[in-house]
Amino acid sequence: MYIQIKIKNLRIEVRNLNDRISKQNQLLRRMQENSINQNNVIVELLSEIKAIVKSQIPQKLEYLDVFPISSQDELESIEEDINENTIEAMVAAINHIKGKADLSKCIRHIIDLPLLLEYNVYGLQAKKRLLNYPKFMKVLYQAVGTDCGNKAEFYKHFSKCIRLVKNVHYKNESARRSRKKLADE
Repeated sequence: MYIQIKIKNLRIEVRNLNDRISKQNQLLRRMQENSINQNNVIVELLSEIKAIVKSQIPQKLEYLDVFPISSQDELESIEEDINENTIEAMVAAINHIKGKADLSKCIRHIIDLPLLLEYNVYGLQAKKRLLNYPKFMKVLYQAVGTDCGNKAEFYKHFSKCIRLVKNVHYKNESARRSRKKLADE
């Protein structure tokens, strides 16, 4: 008798446990369905965001292939192309080229070295004057000069960057000529 009561109680407990387990399984299924629905919403939102970002990037970086400027004709062409509609895209392209680097590190990616050797900001020392291209200088200022403060400080910083690039170039050329001279002897 005692055993039968014990068995009966155990069966009742097993039924209760089975009921609890089935309720928990139902809860887990509902939670899984909610999670799937939330994931679907997130995927939709991410695809919309991706489409928006994709549509914005080509517009802002469409002038990326213009750089580095390698000839005076290209510089003049860019000067003519810059207007209120293109200035933002040009600034974005230069900012993309610049990244977080200082202007002296990336100037050769904006203006090619042979062209850079022909120019300086003010046109001193028998060089051509970059200030003769006011739209291009405005784009450069908007892209990298805002860190400098006003335009005068930007021009000073830009002159220094050009000078640093030229100094490195002439130092490397001098070392190359010295090595060549030693090799020829």
